[in-house]
Amino acid sequence: IETYDVQAGAFCLAIDPQTVAVLAMASSPDFDPNSYNKIINDDLLAELEAVKAEKGEDSEEYNEALVAAQNKQRRNRTLDETYEPGSVFKPITVSIGLEEGIISMDSTYYCGGSKKNPDWPKPINCHKKGGHGQQNLTKAVGNSCNVALMNIAEEIGPEITWKYWQDFGLMEKTGIDLSGEEKGIFWTEEHFKSINASLELATSSFGQRFKVTPLEMITAFAAVINGGHLLQPYVVQSITDGDGNTTFYHETVEVRQVISESTSEKMRGILESVVANDSGHNASQIGYRIGGKTGTSELLDRKNEPGYNKDVMCSFMGFAPADDPRVLVLVVYDTPKR
Repeated sequence: IETYDVQAGAFCLAIDPQTVAVLAMASSPDFDPNSYNKIINDDLLAELEAVKAEKGEDSEEYNEALVAAQNKQRRNRTLDETYEPGSVFKPITVSIGLEEGIISMDSTYYCGGSKKNPDWPKPINCHKKGGHGQQNLTKAVGNSCNVALMNIAEEIGPEITWKYWQDFGLMEKTGIDLSGEEKGIFWTEEHFKSINASLELATSSFGQRFKVTPLEMITAFAAVINGGHLLQPYVVQSITDGDGNTTFYHETVEVRQVISESTSEKMRGILESVVANDSGHNASQIGYRIGGKTGTSELLDRKNEPGYNKDVMCSFMGFAPADDPRVLVLVVYDTPKR
């Protein structure tokens, strides 16, 4: 957060993708559990001081601002924050196309830098304005090519896309054994499947204009790489009584099989190539087989908020070992400035 001058905090989740046991979760701004009402975040303290100077410490406005700051510090953003995931969502779109046999590992896509959409006056740009040219499927994911993903989504269509979103658990709470969980925010099914919703199909292919929680996102991604199994995440592994007897043990709960092992294996290979050869190369480590996907999403819903300046969420989803994943990590920075 300090290195990249992150303006609005961050959050991180680490899980075992084979069981979706939560290994670690972190949320910023942080708080001190030994003094959980104390504001320790510099930005929140500055906001409070401004209200205090203008309205006074005994004012209703100051008390409201204090409670809001306390709640903001104590939030677990991995559970209750909904955000546009951006390109870390692309593997889900690709896995749908592979599973349905609509695309294959031999599929190729041309990117000239943008793609026209009948429901939008301007072409939708790829992040590389000059385009990526001709590329195979693995390279398209490695390049994080928006044009290729829009073409894939167009081939899949809204009916199949919606079904898989439901199968991946993106529209419902995961049921984790923690309170305060939210669920994703999507269009209505009727609108998404309507003839006039091609814009939503296009932008959703690369993770924009809908929202999910980090927990929903990492749980769905786990299903992409763990053999296709959507599993219920959990924190508590077991409970023992005073005599050391185990009174509860969490067994892995499979919600449903979403994609096949064959498709999952292909996705692991594609995502290993992303780290080894392309946009995720910063995550490469000698001696380890690592897979992953980068992500950046524009936060256009903040345009009317004070201080908005092209706010973005920057993220990375990484896992290892790539051939038999045991750790999957999602880290998200809210509006880094460097």
